[in-house]
Amino acid sequence: MKYDRELLYIASLLHDLGLSASHAADKRFEVDGADAATRFLLANDCPKAKAEIVWDAIALHALADIADRKQSEVALVHFGAHVDVMGLRMEEITPSLIDDTLALYPRIGMKAAFTEALAEVARKKPHTAIGTGLADIGRRLVHGLEIPNVCDIIHAAPFES
Repeated sequence: MKYDRELLYIASLLHDLGLSASHAADKRFEVDGADAATRFLLANDCPKAKAEIVWDAIALHALADIADRKQSEVALVHFGAHVDVMGLRMEEITPSLIDDTLALYPRIGMKAAFTEALAEVARKKPHTAIGTGLADIGRRLVHGLEIPNVCDIIHAAPFES
């Protein structure tokens, strides 16, 4: 697989930028982060075509079956994020690489910190959680949070049938 190492590094480094208070806006956190990263890259003379790949990698990193059909950098950020957060596809990585990585970057409190960051997004922007895994986090971790179910939204649409 061919990919641009610098673009992959930048997108990987910034893929959760939209979870930070300073870069959260009114969209899904992935889109807020992608927008912020793109503004930064363009302001620092990154070519537009490369900034667009970073935008896609960040905005689509949570979307299975979409990210893996895009450029290599987009797919790799998606796969990397899912290995890191959920352990998905870990069997495709050598155990020694996993051990070396965890020795350099221990996951001290990662699960609790990450789920709380997502819960905060659900708390502040519940409209962005509808139909996503963020809804699961919000329903479980944010007391009293009401996130509409997509099925209920469809059935409540103002159409006879």
